[in-house]
Amino acid sequence: MAEVKLEGVTKSFGRTKVIEGLDLEIADGELVVFVGPSGCGKSTLLRMIAGLEDTTAGEIYIGGRRVTDEAPARRGVSMVFQSYALYPHMKVYKNIAFGLTLAKTAKETIDERVRRIARLLQIADLLDRYPRELSGGQRQRVAIARAIVREPKVFLFDEPLSNLDAALRAQTRLEIARLHRDLKATSIYVTHDQVEAMTLADRMVVLNRGKVEQVGPPGELYHRPQTLFVAGFLGSPRMNFLKVDVADAVATSAAGAVPVDVKTFTGPATLGIRPEDLHLAQGGTSPTIRGEATLVEDLGETRIVHVQAADGTDLAFHHREGEPPRPGTTVGLVVTSNRLHLFDADGLRVPNT
Repeated sequence: MAEVKLEGVTKSFGRTKVIEGLDLEIADGELVVFVGPSGCGKSTLLRMIAGLEDTTAGEIYIGGRRVTDEAPARRGVSMVFQSYALYPHMKVYKNIAFGLTLAKTAKETIDERVRRIARLLQIADLLDRYPRELSGGQRQRVAIARAIVREPKVFLFDEPLSNLDAALRAQTRLEIARLHRDLKATSIYVTHDQVEAMTLADRMVVLNRGKVEQVGPPGELYHRPQTLFVAGFLGSPRMNFLKVDVADAVATSAAGAVPVDVKTFTGPATLGIRPEDLHLAQGGTSPTIRGEATLVEDLGETRIVHVQAADGTDLAFHHREGEPPRPGTTVGLVVTSNRLHLFDADGLRVPNT
C-alpha cells in the first residue's frame, strides 16, 4: 500500500472553484473519511485522486510518486462507486475477475485471488450467481471484491452504502471496518453519513465549500470542534447554539446565564451545548436556561425533548428516565459546565484559559 499526499490541489469548473488550495497527507494503511454537506467537494476530490477529474492546480502523490497527470489505470487505485456497476451478463466470479482478465493475469493467480477475496467477504457461495440473483448488500460486496482483487495501492470508496437500507448499511459498514483491519490498506472513504464517518475513520476530513474545516480523529472533532461549522455538522441531534455576550467568564443571553471557562475573552459569541450535556433541573438545582417544551420524540432507548428558550432559540436534549416534560410546560435546564463550546464572531473556537 502507499501514502497519499495532496499539495495545493485546486479544482475549478469555469469561474466556480469547488476545491481551493487543499493540502492533505494520508498515511500508509490509514482509513480517512471525507465528510461534509452536499456540494462541499468531497466526491470531486476523490475523483481527482483517482484521476477521473483533472486538477486545475496543485500536485497529487501516491506512494511518493507524482501522479497528477497520470491516467487512472496507472495510479494504482481501485474505486468502489455508489452504484454497483456490475456486468449483468457475467456471473459473480467473472465480475470479480474482470480487471485481472483484462490485464492478462495468469488463470491460476486469478482463481486464487478471486476465491480468497470471496471468502474474506463471505460471498464464496455466490460465485456462480448472476447479479440479478443477489441482494443489494451482496452486490455491493461483489463490487468491493472486484476492487480488492486487483491489489491496488489505495482504495477509494464513493458513498458505497447510500443505496442500501438501514439494516444493510449497518451490516456492510461493519464488513468494511473488518476488511480494513484485515488488509491494513490505505483507504479514502466519502460519505455524508455521520455514523459511517465516526465509526470507520482513523481520521476525518470535514469539508465545507471546497475547503478543509478540520482534520482529526472522530472523537477529537466531536468533542473539540475548532469551528462553528464542524460543531454544527457533527452530531444528531445537532449541537445547540445560543447567541451570548461573554464578560467575567459568564455567557449571558435572554435564555439565561452560563459560566464558561474563559477568563480573557469578552464580547459577542456563540455558546455550543451538545444535547447530551443539557439536562432538566431537578432536586432543587437552580436552572441556568429556561424555556418551553415544544415536542417530544420517543426513540425507544431515549427521548429527544425540544425546547424553545426564552430568547426564541430552539434547543434539544436527551431524556431517558421518568416522564418527559409535556409540550407547553415551562422547563428549567442545567448544563454540564466542563463540556461547553464557545465560538467567537468569526466562528472560531475560543480556547479555554
